[in-house]
Amino acid sequence: RNCSVNTLFSCVVGLGDHFTDDQWEKCLNSTIFGVMTGIASAIKESENKKSVADGGTNDERYKVAIHHSRDSASKQWATTQILVLRGLERVLRLFFSQLLATLLGTSKEPWFLLTWKEILRVSLNFATMTGEREALDMRLAGVEVMVLMVLLSCKSGIAASSTAARVGTNMEVVGGALRSVRAAVEDKVPKTDETNVRNLPEVDGWRQRLFEFSFDNLCDFRVNLEQTCEEENDRLYVTTDSSLTQVLTKMTGELAKLYECCKNDEMIPGPCELQLDIFIENNDGYESRFLQILLEISHNAGNDRTSRYLNQVQRGAMSLLKDMASNSSLRAFKALITISGDYMFVRNF
Repeated sequence: RNCSVNTLFSCVVGLGDHFTDDQWEKCLNSTIFGVMTGIASAIKESENKKSVADGGTNDERYKVAIHHSRDSASKQWATTQILVLRGLERVLRLFFSQLLATLLGTSKEPWFLLTWKEILRVSLNFATMTGEREALDMRLAGVEVMVLMVLLSCKSGIAASSTAARVGTNMEVVGGALRSVRAAVEDKVPKTDETNVRNLPEVDGWRQRLFEFSFDNLCDFRVNLEQTCEEENDRLYVTTDSSLTQVLTKMTGELAKLYECCKNDEMIPGPCELQLDIFIENNDGYESRFLQILLEISHNAGNDRTSRYLNQVQRGAMSLLKDMASNSSLRAFKALITISGDYMFVRNF
């Protein structure tokens, strides 16, 4: 089953350059979403039956040891669901410009706009799902896709956050794949004519709409964190479980990439009137809303006062706040002062 999913997306990646708009619509809405719907139904059915995988035989004489992360049908189906989401992420990375061009010249509600909203909904459901530890990989995949869609639709594009790492002679890592230096140089020319597409005013308008939908999805993730925090207000000291810590750590790292792309465009600091309480500061600007997401993540990172050190989430959030303050963000600077409290000091030089 997993091999079939990998083969499906390999075919899409290999032949996507030749797809027409109608073929892309059928590929995403009928094929890929159809697979995801079927897997979701299988997961629900397996949970209702509470079936346990035992290696394909009920004979106790031939017991097969299976790792605890794959010892039930629902866990195995969840692994397949993650592969589908990773494959969808791969398709979006490679063919976003071609998919964006399908929005041009449409008189009615474009199919890709509806598809984009559906992918946002699916990624948010993955990122905020509850469950045991086997749900961790699904939540991490949801976070990646959710932030990826904001990166793709921002003005700078995802290329602004990618840095190639040299790993050997004439080799480097580009977009998570190992390539030769010569091939990487050739790949600077997109498979689709992205330069001509991005310069069209109509495309800029559609890209902005996609960015707004994607950023609102991040804000919905913040709302979910707020609701989680409210449910635990009766506890004096809230310590996050390891799964939530890993999800928030992943989100903080992805947000750092997002800010690197948008700091000179969508999130450029502007004039503002700071509130006395930075936690109620929330205007319609992207920078302010981004800061609220970051503060909510920090607020849910745990408040164990007996700990002498910051955890991974807190360190990532503080580092990102410092980068924002270095970029002349008064809101981020005020947030750092508020968090530091009595430990804030000014050093004379």
